[in-house]
Amino acid sequence: MALEYYNEIKNKDKNEQCRMFETLQNRISTISSYDKHQLVQYLLKDLNTNLAMPIWSMQVTTFALQTMKLLGREPDTATLLYTENGMITLCHYAGVSATPPLDTPCSCEALKCIANCIHLDPNTKKWLESLGIMDTCCQLLHLPDLSMDSQFLTCRILFFMTVHRNDLVQKLIQLGIGKCIAKVSAHNVRQIGYEPEITASPIHPTSVLSEALKLLFNIMLVDGRTQSNLIHESTITASVSIAEHFQECLGPIFDILLFFPCPQPLPLVPPLSHAIHALMQFPFAVIEAEWKKRAQMSPEQNHEPKRIAETLVTLLDQSIRYLIPNNDPDQVNHASTIDATLSPLFLVLRSLAKGNQELKQLLVTMVLPQDSDRIQPVHQGTRLPAYLIRLMTCALLPQTRDAVSEMVWVLCNEQADLFTHHVGYGNAIGFLVNKGIPVAAEDSGLGDSVTNPITGQYLEEEDQGPSLADMTYEEKEREAERLFVLFERLKKTGVVNVENPIAKAMRENQDRLEEISSDEETS
Repeated sequence: MALEYYNEIKNKDKNEQCRMFETLQNRISTISSYDKHQLVQYLLKDLNTNLAMPIWSMQVTTFALQTMKLLGREPDTATLLYTENGMITLCHYAGVSATPPLDTPCSCEALKCIANCIHLDPNTKKWLESLGIMDTCCQLLHLPDLSMDSQFLTCRILFFMTVHRNDLVQKLIQLGIGKCIAKVSAHNVRQIGYEPEITASPIHPTSVLSEALKLLFNIMLVDGRTQSNLIHESTITASVSIAEHFQECLGPIFDILLFFPCPQPLPLVPPLSHAIHALMQFPFAVIEAEWKKRAQMSPEQNHEPKRIAETLVTLLDQSIRYLIPNNDPDQVNHASTIDATLSPLFLVLRSLAKGNQELKQLLVTMVLPQDSDRIQPVHQGTRLPAYLIRLMTCALLPQTRDAVSEMVWVLCNEQADLFTHHVGYGNAIGFLVNKGIPVAAEDSGLGDSVTNPITGQYLEEEDQGPSLADMTYEEKEREAERLFVLFERLKKTGVVNVENPIAKAMRENQDRLEEISSDEETS
């Protein structure tokens, strides 16, 4: 039925052809697998014929490519599309190798088909690479008035193409991809700032910005790993050299952090999350160089580093409270998602603190426990420092646990005594042992005699509880159970290997009972 309907399209006028293609698109979900396979075959043949001798107008051709896009979402019934000949046909319509590059509704539909094909079958990359898709995408991104659809699609195609392809990343850097991403990002940041987004279209300034930042992150990540493997003597210098290619991209990232309103209830969503992921790839030296450059252009931007650090802490605070609503990171759902969301933010804050003394001092006052936090153990409470210290010992969020510990370690000048003073020996010992820095509890805390070195709480604020003599038998049992559980938890951490004194006492009591029973039997 669908095949007969498709064959009727050829004999209609332009307007009727467009309407019939639209009707066919709406029916695709009801078409059998066999008919879908046949439709792909007929449609590819007619698209190739249309290249040699036009049988459709540009508008009808656009509808035909839209239909192919929908059919191509099922590779099993569109096998002919996922071939070298299929890629050649799509590249012709996308304007690959055309001079100048094409930016039309028809070329955009072809780019959508290409993006879907790469995503659903990475084997198509080899044909697209040989056909020149990389060069064409970069040429498109260099165009001054590129449509939003083409901006989005070229960034997405390049992102897909560079996944697990270090060689293609190097080629993009040589083609000047850094300037392309900076141009696209800056343009769409301005668009979002000038025009409130009210659109039903899936492609809009925010989505384009997100795609550009994803591409930036992937290129810097892949290239950074490649260079680190090649240059063992000076990975920091290599990292700076890589990042300098993309320094111009930092301006739009700063603008996103400073001027975009924080989404609620979770701030760390695109494009903010992608901005932080990209910023994570830049060494501080390059970030600082861009700050100085912007300050020279506008003296008002001298305070930009401080404002960005404050913004990042605000994002962190709001995100933690949303993602961990019950205050206990060891009792969260979707732990892997939370871990991936929070850890990049800590890594960025660590980089800022390590690179700039003033930012470090600012972060110390914002994220480390203050005097008012020590009226109880420093890991308790609802202020941000308490949340962070709880994350330092969280088993469910390993990336976040390591990242926040590294950040706090830098804020404490990488000194073990200062580290334990701020977070308490009980919260610090796991991290220090993993770094090979053993510290005894009696040696921790900078000789501070007014705080408990284990918990960080003021001694005068500690609840001593009732004395043993004042306890009832039931209270003594509960206290013994509590101590038993605490010692068992301590043993499981692997940090210390001690015998549980409660278990030892129970065993000794049992031995004495057996001796008494044995004596009674012999008598």
